[in-house]
Amino acid sequence: TARVVEGLRPKIAARAAELLASLVPRGKIDVVADYAFPLALSVVADLIGIPRRDLDRVKAWSQTIADVLDYKPTWDVMAAGNRMALEFAAYLRPIIEERRKYPTDDLISRLTAAAGEKMDEEELVALCVMLLFAGHETTVSLISSGAYLLLEHPDQLKRFRTQPELSDVAIDEILRLHSPIQATTRIAYADVE
Repeated sequence: TARVVEGLRPKIAARAAELLASLVPRGKIDVVADYAFPLALSVVADLIGIPRRDLDRVKAWSQTIADVLDYKPTWDVMAAGNRMALEFAAYLRPIIEERRKYPTDDLISRLTAAAGEKMDEEELVALCVMLLFAGHETTVSLISSGAYLLLEHPDQLKRFRTQPELSDVAIDEILRLHSPIQATTRIAYADVE
């Protein structure tokens, strides 16, 4: 719900600040590898209910999913994707079972409680895989596109720095200019201009 997501804002902001603080001493970073990817992955993993200690494993699985969804995956990539799906499902099953018995304040617990018997384990696993990938991959793309656009347009970067209240407008413009969705089909139901 919007209320739950809004309640996550302080935790996400704290994680973003913590990550940035660890990167500042470097003086130079790779926006994707050092900031966007770790931030998005840790936030989505926390949301779903995946322990932080397992983030390296989840990162590898996520990168495999990205390879599978590439425009021209090879047979080897597809085979790796199948192995990843089996490994991730096997990894999630005990977590799901644990949350059914001992719910916490994560998405797996909420989904198991809300769905009851309506959602079987396979559906829950598939939903978690989709949320993990879609939830962080798009955020990584948004952050990196935003950084790129602001660096390419120093006047807008200056404006953004002096007027942080424009964040929502800036994000809308970044999404409009550089969609984080790799491929999607849209069909108009009526002629439009």
